[in-house]
Amino acid sequence: MSIITGYSSTVSSVGNITDVIMAGPRKITPTPLNEFNKFVSVTGSGTAYTLANPGVWTTGISTAVPGDKICLLGGQYPFVANFHMLNSGTATDPIIIEGYPGKIVMFDGSSIAPGGSGTFAVLCNYTRWRNIGWKKMPNVGVRVSGNYNILEGVHAYDNYGPGIKIISERVNPYDLVEATGNIIRDFIVYRNFDEGTPQPWFNNGGNADGITCTNGTGTVIEFGISFDNSDDGYDIWKTQDGIIRYCIAHHNGYANGNGNGFKSGSIMSNLVPPRQNNSIVEHC
Repeated sequence: MSIITGYSSTVSSVGNITDVIMAGPRKITPTPLNEFNKFVSVTGSGTAYTLANPGVWTTGISTAVPGDKICLLGGQYPFVANFHMLNSGTATDPIIIEGYPGKIVMFDGSSIAPGGSGTFAVLCNYTRWRNIGWKKMPNVGVRVSGNYNILEGVHAYDNYGPGIKIISERVNPYDLVEATGNIIRDFIVYRNFDEGTPQPWFNNGGNADGITCTNGTGTVIEFGISFDNSDDGYDIWKTQDGIIRYCIAHHNGYANGNGNGFKSGSIMSNLVPPRQNNSIVEHC
């Protein structure tokens, strides 16, 4: 097995067969339309949740139960206040929230000033967010604090903080209760930028990574690209047992941003006893 320089690829040869695994996002296979049991849209109303009569997106998603498959029809979904997903799926029956095949589905926070109040947060477990995106959010594009969630085929750009953030807010964020086992794959994340925003925690460009894992355990980031972000492309130095693989980073770091393509490695000095974060970056 060897690594090709440039846009990293893994090549393995068995007999006369050569398999090439390219870094960067892959095309995801959409869920068949007949498998969705709820449809929502930008202008949806009522509770029928059918393709002909879609419902309100906030209600349709927030009331989901294990096994629900929710299709968001194409469009720009205005984000005007906090949206916190609290309902969980299960390991065998995850909740799926997915954009209509072939359509652009974006949550748009442009109506809120940079640094203003408003967070799109996944605080639940066992959900899958597919073929959707977040743009111009006043802070983080999307925050994930639950466990065993999957973001795939997603976009996050022009947000005023990190595009995607994995974070546990417990006193001990490494106790395997929050932000454990999440997966981000087949993504495009770019132009997340906090230079010049008013609040001091934005650090004039120094906190808007493409993807950041502030803590948490066992995050997998794979098959994606992160570029033109004001801080780092990928920042997992405070997480534990995280993996980044088959990813691309370029042209990150502006104003006070560090500009690392991949930032990994730290001693967890706040733990007793301190321990290494044991993160891996490979095939990037």
